[in-house]
Amino acid sequence: MSTLCLWRDPSELHHKRQFFLVCHKGERAKWLNDRSIPVIQVVQNMEVFCCESQGHTGEWIRPSKQMLSNAFGEEASLDIHLVIERILSEGTEEEYHNAASHLTRIGSYNNPNLQR
Repeated sequence: MSTLCLWRDPSELHHKRQFFLVCHKGERAKWLNDRSIPVIQVVQNMEVFCCESQGHTGEWIRPSKQMLSNAFGEEASLDIHLVIERILSEGTEEEYHNAASHLTRIGSYNNPNLQR
């Protein structure tokens, strides 16, 4: 089972777009307590997602560099690691049972033999 780590841009008053990561269950808590754990051990892939609609239940898309820059700052469009670490640090986590099907549909599903 996977979890989603969700982050909302607090400066957006109307749309409240959520950015999110797919994480291995239980690994985010370990990372929050020990930042020496490589982020790649926490997330299922090094990608950030969002939805066209509000929340995370619609069709998942990869945000553009402009969207990342608007939400996370100029440096975010240059270094996805900064965005991932910020979502892990400031986001909220919830269980999500359909992550594999979403990732398969958008071509981001890692080798199933590597899944936890």
